[in-house]
Amino acid sequence: MAAETISPSGPEPEPGSAADPDPAPEPPAAPGAAAGRAAPERGRDRLRTRGRAAAAPAALVLALAVPLAVALGVLAEPRWYPQLDVAMTELRIRDVTTTHPPLVGLPGRIEGLGTAGSHPGPISFWALAPFYRVYGASAWAMQAATATLNLGAMAATLWVAHRRAGRLGLLGAAVALAVLVRYYEAERLTEAWNPYLPMTWWALFLLAVWSVLCDDLALLPVAGLAGTFCAQTHVPYAGLVAGLGALTVAAVGARLWRRRADPVARRRLLRWSGATVALVGVLWLPPVVEQVRGDPGNLAVLVDSLRHPDEPPAGLADGLEAWLAKLDLRTLVTKSQRVEGSPVPGLLLLAAWAAAAAVAVRRRRRPGGWPLVRLHAVVAAALALGAVSIVRIPGHLWDYLVLWATSTTVLALAATLATVAVATAGGATEAGAPRRAPSRSLAPAVPAAVPALVAALVVVAASATYDAAHAQVPQPGVSRIDRHVIPPTIAALRRGDAPGGGRDGRYLITWDDALTPGLNGYAFLLELERQGFDAGMEEAWELGARPHRVMAREEATAVVTYVAGPRVAEWRRRPDAVEVAAYDPPAEDRAAFARLRAEATERLREHGVGELAAGLDTNLLGTQVDPRMPADVVPLLRRMLDLGAPAAVFVTPADTSPDTSADTPAVAPAGGP
Repeated sequence: MAAETISPSGPEPEPGSAADPDPAPEPPAAPGAAAGRAAPERGRDRLRTRGRAAAAPAALVLALAVPLAVALGVLAEPRWYPQLDVAMTELRIRDVTTTHPPLVGLPGRIEGLGTAGSHPGPISFWALAPFYRVYGASAWAMQAATATLNLGAMAATLWVAHRRAGRLGLLGAAVALAVLVRYYEAERLTEAWNPYLPMTWWALFLLAVWSVLCDDLALLPVAGLAGTFCAQTHVPYAGLVAGLGALTVAAVGARLWRRRADPVARRRLLRWSGATVALVGVLWLPPVVEQVRGDPGNLAVLVDSLRHPDEPPAGLADGLEAWLAKLDLRTLVTKSQRVEGSPVPGLLLLAAWAAAAAVAVRRRRRPGGWPLVRLHAVVAAALALGAVSIVRIPGHLWDYLVLWATSTTVLALAATLATVAVATAGGATEAGAPRRAPSRSLAPAVPAAVPALVAALVVVAASATYDAAHAQVPQPGVSRIDRHVIPPTIAALRRGDAPGGGRDGRYLITWDDALTPGLNGYAFLLELERQGFDAGMEEAWELGARPHRVMAREEATAVVTYVAGPRVAEWRRRPDAVEVAAYDPPAEDRAAFARLRAEATERLREHGVGELAAGLDTNLLGTQVDPRMPADVVPLLRRMLDLGAPAAVFVTPADTSPDTSADTPAVAPAGGP
């Protein structure tokens, strides 16, 4: 059975069948040489037709690729040293081809069964690894690999849209994706942070589920792959994928029951279902293996964390406020990541979508009606699951926990506009399902949408490209310090200018960091490993560094300590500490830092949270992301982080160095993924 498409003229009949109103004319029979000349001509015609058909999708993919390419060009220089979560990601990507392949995802704010846990699975590391190696196995290579995965997901989304709604649907999907690229920003679409990695894959998953509901069973494996990528990479997607996955399984099961007497349809259903089950089973094998081998296994830790969170959930009031804030179409223009505000714009979109869904249901038996109904069913399920998910998020409602909501909002808007277009076109929009179907003419109302969509794509893509030209690496102030202290540290260790034994030494990484505790600890671990040194962290950081990078103090020949902030002077007075690198901000930056610190301290007192001021000298990043931090103080602290502070790297004998990092725990850029 051919896949059904959104088309007021209904599902396309097979070409050449009795039902085909526009059968392709048979060429006249030509004897001898005439027949020989006709066959090559028909072949050339087919090639030209296929070339023209492929040109439009390729051009649209290229338009979406431009912002990512521009961002990669901007980020190529100066060199970037990944920190904390992104450094952990690169460490795991490097592990894919070793005897210690990753079996679970990145560590997160997950606590269960008395231990810390990680996100469900390692699929993102395995997917990034081949591109990472091809692009040169550097930090920039990881950014390029991330862009490649996102572009692949968007190209697949365009392909699905074309199957569902032809060239007009393809163009509409390109505009929607351009809106998402502009909203998410190429800067994030090139960053391998696990909350960012599934953003485009969620859009692909939604369209793949819709396709399966339209009996396009070839999209079942695509839905399985995209859903697995989302659920394994960042746990907030797990419930959403499970809910829509259950809807998909129910739809396939119902179709199998209705067609149980049709052996051809039954075999088709079982073939695609079996292939999908096999694919998903293979993709989930690593976390299952870890669960069996672990004590406790990570999946058990995750389940216990979700059942017994250590913080209260957002709750109905705050959760629904955030849900409606993400439905505000104005955020697509302003690129606001807010999770609070007036519910009115969100309610207006909900009302418009509900009205469109009602129209689609009423005209479901008209040509093109059922695909629209199924699209609205996917939107309804995604919205409902999203509301439940947000309400149940434990702890502070960080914006990165609900990034998926914007794709759901764009799909709700697209479903609403598609309903209006189909209902008003009066029976003619392009059908795009069976690829061999002959083309159909469009109603006068439909071609008018094409230039508008093209113009919208050009404008939005250009805006996204402009933003991409100003892309920055995460924590640019810390990165500037890294560029001054990491290369000299590597050079000093290589020359043997410090304790430890040069290249043959074993180096324990610690930190005494008042700016971003732990961020640069992982940056040093990653770069020392990249340069061939034997480096590790203490057992307290086993979850982030992975067990094979744990190094006991008595096993180390020296300790490398990154120091930033007021304690640099104290370390310089230590007789056993060899300073191998240092960074001093310009005088104007130090003066600006001091002014901002004084202003932030005063504002914190005015807001009644003066106790937070102590963290400005011990853990600036952790203080910035404290849920109690007033919104008007956050920009001051961000500016302080951008300015940086004096920093230095010291190497000490392992038997004399104190355990400084245990007192300054690592923090994530937004409180943990």
